[in-house]
Amino acid sequence: MHRTTVDKSGVHTTDITLSNTGQTAVGMDGAVLGRWVFDIQKIPKKTKKLPRVHAFDEQPKILDTAPTPGKPVTLSGQRKHLPAFVIADAANQSGVIFAVSPESFWQFDIARTKSGRLDVTLVMEGIGRKLAPGDSITAPRVIMAPYKGPWRAGLKRLGKLINTKKNDPTLKAVAKSFARAEARKLRSLLHWFTKNITTRPAAPEK
Repeated sequence: MHRTTVDKSGVHTTDITLSNTGQTAVGMDGAVLGRWVFDIQKIPKKTKKLPRVHAFDEQPKILDTAPTPGKPVTLSGQRKHLPAFVIADAANQSGVIFAVSPESFWQFDIARTKSGRLDVTLVMEGIGRKLAPGDSITAPRVIMAPYKGPWRAGLKRLGKLINTKKNDPTLKAVAKSFARAEARKLRSLLHWFTKNITTRPAAPEK
């Protein structure tokens, strides 16, 4: 069951529940939870500009890559990606941000078709369990919002959502994930500094 709500600012919130109505248990790994399709402008053959995906790992280090036909971009919690990313159009003038609850098993596959369509698929990955007949499972909530401007404007949009929707559990969890990544980065920098920088006593005055 999919339930999507859209607020006045264009923010889409999707809640997904999977139910097994069959007679046998069903494996959950690789199950498709949701798919979002974007029709992007056709890219002139002479240009090398492509729609790009901007994401972060736990360092946090920026992942900047472009999905091409046959070579999708995969982001997941198991691969240590942070639970939010930006998809920018080829001109880097607009795009969409995605945020997902990091407290569940999640994986996004972002693929570009030969016709120029961009498919974003959410799958259940790494859960390691089966769904018994009559049982159901709640998939991670997905929040999607459009933005205008370069891709970093998407990050600003995400930050604004976090600040204005403080009671949203998904956005709160996303904010904590980014805060932990920043803390790790600071600890790593301090460790490097104390290991590599030595303080020498000042030379005595003559």
